[in-house]
Amino acid sequence: MTEKQIRDYQRAQCIALRRAGMSYRAIAEDADVSRASLQRSLERYDETGGFQDRSRSGRPKKLNDCNIRMLKHLVQDDANRSSSGELMLKLNESLGKPVYRRTVINYLQKFGYEYKVKIEKPYLSKQHRNARLQWCLEH
Repeated sequence: MTEKQIRDYQRAQCIALRRAGMSYRAIAEDADVSRASLQRSLERYDETGGFQDRSRSGRPKKLNDCNIRMLKHLVQDDANRSSSGELMLKLNESLGKPVYRRTVINYLQKFGYEYKVKIEKPYLSKQHRNARLQWCLEH
């Protein structure tokens, strides 16, 4: 069963309407949410005193705000472009816990940088140059 997510402003509106004395059904119709979602939101407000979502569990972030600023600084100060491996080494020099190259790439993508692998273009051999010259002379 899927729940319809209620936004913060809708919750605040529902709380105000309930305090004004409206019924659950009337509030649900007015705010365009289900009665069950409305009841859950109001019960959560009574428990926590706030209408925001509870904090969710999950894996903690590898880099804190200071480390993220340091990574941005490393990217912006670099005159020539560095690889993610080089950025990882520079960042790990100042961190207590090491981060991996893929972590650096993920954070850079969040900043809006693109991750691209440079494709090496093979050079023309003497045989290829001669064949091109022959073709040009014929045409």
